[in-house]
Amino acid sequence: MSSLNQTKKQAENKLKNGDALELEVLTINSNIDAEQNKKVELETLLQKQINVLFYSTGVETINSLNTNFSFLVINNIAAKEEIVKQAEETNLDFKLTKQKSVLTLNDWNINKRTYYPSLNLIGNVGMRNGYQPNIDDLKFNYLVGVSLNAPLFQGGRFKQQKQLFEATSKLNDLMLVTLKKNYERDIAQATADINSYTTRLMNVQGQIHQAQKALELSNARYKNGIALQIEYINALTTLQKIKLSALNYEYQKCLSQIELTRLIGNKWW
Repeated sequence: MSSLNQTKKQAENKLKNGDALELEVLTINSNIDAEQNKKVELETLLQKQINVLFYSTGVETINSLNTNFSFLVINNIAAKEEIVKQAEETNLDFKLTKQKSVLTLNDWNINKRTYYPSLNLIGNVGMRNGYQPNIDDLKFNYLVGVSLNAPLFQGGRFKQQKQLFEATSKLNDLMLVTLKKNYERDIAQATADINSYTTRLMNVQGQIHQAQKALELSNARYKNGIALQIEYINALTTLQKIKLSALNYEYQKCLSQIELTRLIGNKWW
């Protein structure tokens, strides 16, 4: 916007001196209006993202400590095996799936005990009345007994419950394997995106430098009346597009980092 405003002043001065047409000033004003609309769109998108961030994390204040997005705690972004292993240890989905297997095993260990013979010792000590001839008098009383329970026939119930346990355990194992495969796929995609956007950001710096030099040359030519105003506008537009692409790469890289952090299971806010 500052470059366009500066160009607008130059065009207005040339118009006063008779070195430019009014069409040039109108064109610059149109470009300024278009850029302001883009700015409003980007600010609206930013505010929406901030609202989603507040809703997702519960954080209502933003400062330099929680906006640098340096939340990845892995040594090597290319070591997918390390990331998957860390996800298995910290991600809640893996913990819940593994816990289902533990609960299934515990339920089976408890249920199968009901099919074993059991020896029970019964004891009771206290005061009791109702003895003849003085039924109202309380007398010391005790009871000792032993009971033995031995299931003989359950109608195949034990076998059916064992089969159910084995099927449930197999299902839990398959769920864990499927979950791991899905996370391996998503982690591979996220790491590939991070590496891709990192490379693009490195490459776009050279493009920005070249576009900046081209803009400076076009500006100097336009000031000296050698170049047309359209040439300067094109050079400025090219630079803005490249810088916008760089910002988009940073934004997409940030989203990929957040996604990878979510897959790992780290709480970064």
